[in-house]
Amino acid sequence: MALKDPTMLNRINDIMGLPKEDKDHIIYVIDAMVKSVKLRNIAAL
Repeated sequence: MALKDPTMLNRINDIMGLPKEDKDHIIYVIDAMVKSVKLRNIAAL
């Protein structure tokens, strides 16, 4: 699946332009939020 949403592409490009430490923190938070939503969705089944 290709990412085609221009807003998301801009966000990713913005993140990629940040220093490594900042990128690492942002990716960590995004990963945690995605995991939380997935777990919540599983629990709702």
